Amino acid sequence: MTSLSENKVTFVCNCGDEITVEVNPDQENEVVCSKCGQEYRFFGQSVLRFRSNSENTEH
Repeated sequence: MTSLSENKVTFVCNCGDEITVEVNPDQENEVVCSKCGQEYRFFGQSVLRFRSNSENTEH
């Protein structure tokens, strides 16, 4: 998972397509892959927390 801006997250779908989604930290987020139709649902804070934790461990 790669961070683009404060609340945008990019990840790769199971089909290999790259998906960028703007995350709302205080609510459930949903995104559908435009290539294969796979749905992803996640709670914003958990994704943003994961992103910041992974960035901290790389330095």
